[in-house]
Order: sequence, then C-alpha cells, then structure tokens
Amino acid sequence: MLDNYKTPKAFILMIAKAIDSRYGDPDACLRTVRQYWKNTTAGVDREGEPVDPKIIESTTNFINDDLQKKLNLPRYKRARKYAAMPHLVYLAKLLWGYDWHRYSSPKDRLDLWDGILLNVFTSARVGEYIESTAREGSGRGLRYNVSLLQ
Repeated sequence: MLDNYKTPKAFILMIAKAIDSRYGDPDACLRTVRQYWKNTTAGVDREGEPVDPKIIESTTNFINDDLQKKLNLPRYKRARKYAAMPHLVYLAKLLWGYDWHRYSSPKDRLDLWDGILLNVFTSARVGEYIESTAREGSGRGLRYNVSLLQ
C-alpha cells in the first residue's frame, strides 16, 4: 500500500481534507494530520508490511511543508475543554442525589465515590490503590476495614 512516494501523499491529502474541524477552526490542525499519519504507518507496520523509513520521512516533510501551505493548516493546537469543578459537583449530585442504582451496601457507593475522587485529585498511579478487574485476585491494592457502614 505505502510502497512508493506518491500514494502516501495523496492518501494523507485526502485524510487532511476529511478531518472534522473543531472549536471554530476552518481546518484541522497540523499536529492532528501528523498524528493521523503516524497512526496509519503504525497500523500498516502492525499488519506486517513495514513502511520504508524514507517514505515516512518524505511524507512527514510533505505534511509539514507543502500540505500545510496548500490547506493553510494552523500550526497551533486547538483549545481543549477540560473538566472543571462544576463537572465534579454535577457528578456528585448525580451519584448521591439522583442515582437510581441500588447498591448491595452503602459501602459500595462510597467506594465508587472514593475511586472517582482519587482519579480526580491524585497524580499517583491509581492502580496501586485500587485493584482493577484486570488484576482481580492478585492481592494488590489498598486494603481497609469499614465497620461503620457494614
């Protein structure tokens, strides 16, 4: 598929034109187009057809120069919308006030809320505190005893 210099450039031009614009930008961002190219070459490589590094470099240069000029792609990254305190407050209202789910124990709702707060307010590796279903039965994770809520 990507065994010559012309096909990847035509392909990435088609992809760049098809990428949805967001946040009021008329076109996709240059970084987005480069990421699509990286994803494409990685996917082809995973399928057992490695792409020649010279073709990768040539197409990357095409994206950074000719394609950027041709489509007038903005070089900056688009503004992102991150979750903020109002989102956490809204989530808390849903969980504690409007949740229809019947938990087998009040401790389960508290465990869920603790996990959410842990993910929001820590930069630690959360897997060290919470035993995931991927490692179920491994004995790893934070252990505690709650006698008040049982």
